[in-house]
Amino acid sequence: MATLQGSTIVFATSVWVGEITGFSGHEATRDSVDDTAITDTSVQSIPSLIVDYGSFTIDTIFDQSAAVEMPIDTIAETITITYPLKSGEVTAATIAGSGFVTSIKYPDGETKPSNSARGAMTVKWATKPTHTQGSA
Repeated sequence: MATLQGSTIVFATSVWVGEITGFSGHEATRDSVDDTAITDTSVQSIPSLIVDYGSFTIDTIFDQSAAVEMPIDTIAETITITYPLKSGEVTAATIAGSGFVTSIKYPDGETKPSNSARGAMTVKWATKPTHTQGSA
């Protein structure tokens, strides 16, 4: 589990634990399909049935003494993002789904190393993630 000011990101099976400094939201996209007939006078389009639920990046503080590395070599697993509670909420909003890490970035070298070597990992949703709204 990783935390960021009330947000958490949990990997179900790889049990990655780390300090995160931020994460990006994912963007779902789908293509349009050309459905123009030879007799049409303008382009006709229909929505593709295939939706790509995208990926998101987790910015981390690299812990070089950690026993568990960032999970680049694992199979798809359940990943749950819990957002901070909004004012008046008792239950926070979540996004959960099957996903896997597609890239990791280790920190750059420094002449004067700090204690906050920054790394990152990119996670791809393997299936449609489920959003659960926060509630009062």
